[in-house]
Amino acid sequence: MKLKKLPGFSLGLIALAVGNAYAEQFIQHDEYKHTVAIKDGEVKVIDNALVITTGNGSYGVSVAGEGSNLTINKGVIVTTGGLYPSGNSPLSTVYTASAVVSEYGGAVILQGNNTIVTTGDYSIGLLSQTNGNLNTDTIIRVNTDGSVNPHLSDEGNTFIVTAGNHAVGVLACASPGSARACVSSLDEESTADTGSNENNAKAKLDMAKGEITTHGTESYAAYANGTVVKAGSKLDYTNVSVTLTDVDITTHGDNAHAIAARQGTVSFNQGEIHTTGPDAAIAKIYNGGKVTLKNTSAVAHQGAGIVLESSINGQEATVGNGANLLI
Repeated sequence: MKLKKLPGFSLGLIALAVGNAYAEQFIQHDEYKHTVAIKDGEVKVIDNALVITTGNGSYGVSVAGEGSNLTINKGVIVTTGGLYPSGNSPLSTVYTASAVVSEYGGAVILQGNNTIVTTGDYSIGLLSQTNGNLNTDTIIRVNTDGSVNPHLSDEGNTFIVTAGNHAVGVLACASPGSARACVSSLDEESTADTGSNENNAKAKLDMAKGEITTHGTESYAAYANGTVVKAGSKLDYTNVSVTLTDVDITTHGDNAHAIAARQGTVSFNQGEIHTTGPDAAIAKIYNGGKVTLKNTSAVAHQGAGIVLESSINGQEATVGNGANLLI
């Protein structure tokens, strides 16, 4: 699928200029204050939404807690903040300025045409995260019903653009450990990758039809960052999953891999992948995980095709029917 490219990083200004065309507008500039916040089991539907936030650590959209559910029918979501607190705070204690965040049993559904832009370091486009012994999966779905053989929306494309170092396009995360955070680098050294039976619930992110473009060092387009669950001698990497269908990916930046998996699963079907930066792979798996590519055309201009790097067993990369990788 080849869609019309977005006009650089003037999107925020464009959204402001045409803001009166949106039925519902949510704009705020405070630090650590999420513009749209759904929690405590609240269920809400927003149509034609314009969401803008400029504060450090402020999400555009936050949906948290089991039973909390937000549906956005067509939206423009822009964040320009950075980390909160900043300085030398460890990543495990800071809040990012991510655009759409679903966590701890929440669910976000995006339908129709959506534009998502972040411009801060570590600021994620879409983030689905869970931890602890929850019983409800955390979900983000974009123009798909999330099934094994998904029914895709007949209309609507989603554009995700990030500009900033470590600013991932879409990220699913589950309990990466005290030594790492959801936004930690793929190959961050850690002693936490030992496996557990901690998570009953999963973090899932499913997206269909659109484009993901990232600009910045280690700004992966799609990242599954989890904790392996051990069932006897078997390792299970399904506690976090990212599924992309009919999505095109472009990354610009050193080590800005198109797909990254650390004890998680990424499935990519029917799309094009381009990485332009030094050492930016089409897909990299670190310390276990699974990546599947089907019906894919992929070019790494200065990086590798598929990279497996690990201190434990259990990595898997599958190149399915119709995949064409150029390195």
